[in-house]
Parts: sequence; C-alpha cells; structure tokens
Amino acid sequence: QLDLEGNIINEFFNLMDAGRWASEHVSKARYTTCATRIREVCVNHNRKCTAYGYRWQLKGRSID
Repeated sequence: QLDLEGNIINEFFNLMDAGRWASEHVSKARYTTCATRIREVCVNHNRKCTAYGYRWQLKGRSID
C-alpha cells in the first residue's frame, strides 16, 4: 500500500489481507470486493490507478 506520492505506508502478506484492511479502514469499501479491486490496480501498473484512496503494488514489482 502506497500513498499517492508513492511512499510505502503498509505491507500485507497477501491480497486478502489487504482487502480485509481496506474493508475495516475505508468507509465505502466492502470486504467481498476489496481484494479484487486492489488486484486490478496491482496488475494495471499505472501510477494514476488507485483503490480506496491509495496506490497499490505487489512487493518486488515497480509501478511504470
């Protein structure tokens, strides 16, 4: 999990953990869809693509 400037602010063991965090800390996030949306952002590799007000990337991968 990164802020909008690209600074790492949190790390999760897997996408489900990231989705669980989002569903607990972001008012409009629903646990059933959070991991899927975060995965879409990670796969997209786009600096402008965000989910729940944050940028996301898989550990060990850079954002283009």
